[in-house]
Amino acid sequence: MLRPLAELDVQVAVRRSLDESGHLDRSVLEAFQDAVDRTVSKHIRPNYVGAFARMYLMSTDLGIEGFDDDVAAELDEMVIGNNPIGQAVLSNDPQSGPIPRREMDALLVKLKDATERRLIPTTHLAVTWLFICFGCNSKNLRLIHEGDCSVVDVPDGDPVYQVQVPRIKKRTRGERDQFRTRQVPAAVGAVLDQLVTDNRQQALYRDGIDRRRFDWPLFRTRWAREDLLDGAFDASAFRVEAFWPGMILKEVAELLDLRAADGSRLRLTPRRLRYTFAARLVADGAAPRDVADALDHSSLNYVMVYFNARLDAVEQIDKAVDSFLSPVADAFMGRIALDEVDAQGAGQPLRRISHVSPTMNAMRAVGSCGELGDCEKHAPTACYDCRVFIPFVDADHQAVLDDLLLQRERRLANGDDPRWTQINDRAIANAKAVIRRCAAIRNVGE
Repeated sequence: MLRPLAELDVQVAVRRSLDESGHLDRSVLEAFQDAVDRTVSKHIRPNYVGAFARMYLMSTDLGIEGFDDDVAAELDEMVIGNNPIGQAVLSNDPQSGPIPRREMDALLVKLKDATERRLIPTTHLAVTWLFICFGCNSKNLRLIHEGDCSVVDVPDGDPVYQVQVPRIKKRTRGERDQFRTRQVPAAVGAVLDQLVTDNRQQALYRDGIDRRRFDWPLFRTRWAREDLLDGAFDASAFRVEAFWPGMILKEVAELLDLRAADGSRLRLTPRRLRYTFAARLVADGAAPRDVADALDHSSLNYVMVYFNARLDAVEQIDKAVDSFLSPVADAFMGRIALDEVDAQGAGQPLRRISHVSPTMNAMRAVGSCGELGDCEKHAPTACYDCRVFIPFVDADHQAVLDDLLLQRERRLANGDDPRWTQINDRAIANAKAVIRRCAAIRNVGE
């Protein structure tokens, strides 16, 4: 099926794309499709195009020179004829498809904790958060400059953090001719501010380098790339290379000890985070045009794979909850105390967290809050998803879990929107994790 690659016009497209962009770009696929249209029966043409896409994805994953991850992501989102190309998305491939909800929840919990306590480098935090927030490609990220990050003061409100994200593959002359303005949460904005501050403390700011000569990317190398100096790409000499964002994500998975459901290291890549971003939009009820806009696609063809892959919402919830024995579900970040006295430690008073339900005869303490300030979240449900919650070893956490599961079953039985049943799913997973950890502590004591 790849024999049309040998056609003369396809070879011309290959040479032209390598000369102009350094990799096989979309024009090669278009030339390949034209060759297929001339030589292959209509009903099997999608199979040939599918073979091209699979070849491109395999070559990209193997790191072969001349294949680009951004083009691969676009190919994997395509649906051509009746033949779906996005097999990783459609099959929910555990290694290359969208990250399952419970694995993504564990990632978010650990990433938030690492952000609050700055447990990993600021660069790593910024890269991971931007992929999660925007669902962008690696090239989008590499083209962001320091000046693209800004803070907008809102009268009688909190400041709004914005990022001007360069658009790609829009057939413009320059790489930064078009932008989309995207907002980020305040915590992510603070990470970006810190990254800019860190950048400006590097030696390149103190060595008398002519700032007018170079672009100043948000993510950049410490030293200028010699292969780009004194040429057409001189201004981009401090821009990181194409493989760099993927390498950073791999390091994040190791630094945060992120695990897949089978206990192996979570495969964290720009493409998987983009798939996850789109899949969660669909799960939250977004329309195809909204998903296309969020992914910055000009056509709906590239996003329909996510709607074709959509599972029944109740099945998704069942999979998210049915994780009692899964190591990735152990995402609870707080410490566990033997009792209230142990929780207080040096004697600092803590706020008691109690629970009452039809299955209990009276209100009973299940833990303490590590902060004395007022909290507007609903206790104890929200507590199991909070880093400052300190559960007690001998408390009846099973009763809390039973209530959470009962609430979920009632919502489903009442015909409520399945998305409402997902509200407490992470609390359910964390309550199970607390039960496991408490049991382990009791077993050690015995």
